[in-house]
Amino acid sequence: MAIQSISTDGWRRHGDERRGKWQAGLPIRLSRVNDSEAEEPNADDLLPVKIDVLRVVEIGVALWVIALVVTLVIPALHRDGHDWWPWTCVAGAVLGGIGWGYLRRGRGNAAAA
Repeated sequence: MAIQSISTDGWRRHGDERRGKWQAGLPIRLSRVNDSEAEEPNADDLLPVKIDVLRVVEIGVALWVIALVVTLVIPALHRDGHDWWPWTCVAGAVLGGIGWGYLRRGRGNAAAA
């Protein structure tokens, strides 16, 4: 009797244990998992992950500034058709700064919406 594995997308794959998953050239038979077999998600599992968005924006701006410094220090990265690369870094840093200011004032907070 074949062992049946259930994937996260709700489909059961038959025969995965015999030939290795996703082996080229061999068909995998799929069947829908019964609703009685699927577990109901817990309310705690459905809560959004708490992320410090301001910190994420600060890291992103810092990375754009580092990229700007690197493109300005290495001549090959801003000459010969690559003259737009530093401006891309400037645009990323400026737009990130605008986003940082927006979040810093308290806007963009989904809890207050």
